[in-house]
Amino acid sequence: MKILNRQKGFTLLELLVVVAIIAILAAAIIINLNRARAEANDSRIQSDIRSISDAIQVYQNSGSPAQDLVGTAQTNAQLATVLQELTGSGSGDLLPSIPAHPASNQNYKYSASIDSNTGLLNYTLEGKLGAGADAGQCFTIKNGSPTTGSCSL
Repeated sequence: MKILNRQKGFTLLELLVVVAIIAILAAAIIINLNRARAEANDSRIQSDIRSISDAIQVYQNSGSPAQDLVGTAQTNAQLATVLQELTGSGSGDLLPSIPAHPASNQNYKYSASIDSNTGLLNYTLEGKLGAGADAGQCFTIKNGSPTTGSCSL
């Protein structure tokens, strides 16, 4: 009677194939997660700018002086200073705080002046997008009207 001597376990080639498959799957997951994170940031940018714009509209419609919101901001800190009237630190309580751009190296930008004919606030808010077809362009709200295109501030 002949006894077969069989070794238990996997060969080196089989282990390498499994490791390669796992590495390919992990790379695909990481790429999709980064894309999802960038798209989530773009959604947050649009939401933040809409929230600030809505607060400006409510502030104006409540009869508060538009002059309080006149100014220019190129950084998130300047934006918080110029628009402090919209938060609890000012006379209004329309926003808990002025949101900051989700990308640490980007800022929301704001510019506002009083229209000499109507006495109303003319304002522009914008934030740079970073994902999809709109990457590198700005989401802009000018006097309540949203657009996506080239950055103007």
